[in-house]
Amino acid sequence: MKVELLLVVFVFAGCGGAPDAPVVSAPTVRTYAIQVQHPRRVGDRWHVVADDESSVRTSARVADAPAPVDSSKVTHVHGEGTVVVGELQPNGRSPLRDETTIDELWTTLDLGAKQVLAPPGAHVVVERAAKKADALVTVDGVPASQAVRDAIDPLFSLTTYTGPSDDEVFGSTVPQSIGGEWAINQSLAEKSLIATDVVAAPGAVTGSTKLVGVQSIDGIDCLELESKMTVGGLVSIGSLPPGSTIQSAAIDVALHLLVPVDEARGVTRSEMTMTMKGSFTVPSPRGPVLVNLESVKRAHSMYRAAGSIR
Repeated sequence: MKVELLLVVFVFAGCGGAPDAPVVSAPTVRTYAIQVQHPRRVGDRWHVVADDESSVRTSARVADAPAPVDSSKVTHVHGEGTVVVGELQPNGRSPLRDETTIDELWTTLDLGAKQVLAPPGAHVVVERAAKKADALVTVDGVPASQAVRDAIDPLFSLTTYTGPSDDEVFGSTVPQSIGGEWAINQSLAEKSLIATDVVAAPGAVTGSTKLVGVQSIDGIDCLELESKMTVGGLVSIGSLPPGSTIQSAAIDVALHLLVPVDEARGVTRSEMTMTMKGSFTVPSPRGPVLVNLESVKRAHSMYRAAGSIR
């Protein structure tokens, strides 16, 4: 980042005269337009490396049980390849259909051995839908196994999205200088959660975004952004079994982004950590089960432009 030096101009009144008071110009501080979400276009070709790590611990107790049953699960999904955007969703930002030529696609469970889900060179086509179960996923023209679908979803999502954009929630409507910090759009953040089947009490979503600085990736200047969001007072979560009730639940999200200063330059990097803690009552044949849950999800991705087929 270049910052102009403070310019001091001395003006003398005649030869040999005493100097007047110095005239000081205001320093020029560079500002940057903030674009959180890099838009996709049909024909774009990207090389992507993505990882999703999830750790879940639960303690479940049936009403008449003498002690709770504790369990834990750690999963890691890794995907790498070249993706071509075939069709956009109605929002005009996100892919509806794309095809990835796989370099690596594997998963591990509880830090065990890698399970390879698709060989190098395989072609994975994803056509997203409003419901995950309705999404179409094929590997070399054959319907994908459930294991492949389960791996693709956290990396690249199997569902369409109709809520506000990341720019509307986390971005800024005015240019920002280094160190600038602004609040997230609370009402739109609540709407974005609703679009993913999560409902929070009004006013329970808070957070901010900060422009930390400028970093270079492969010679491309990128804005470094840090966002944080807290979601308290969760009212409903669509993934819970029917008949469940929420005793208490909260989500904390930390997001670290590197996005190009020049939107035309194709590189983005994101790191997201989401922590959830909650207590739920879940129905079962033996009666209500009290479940205490703590989960941590860490997602990392790097996209580099790899040309276009337009």
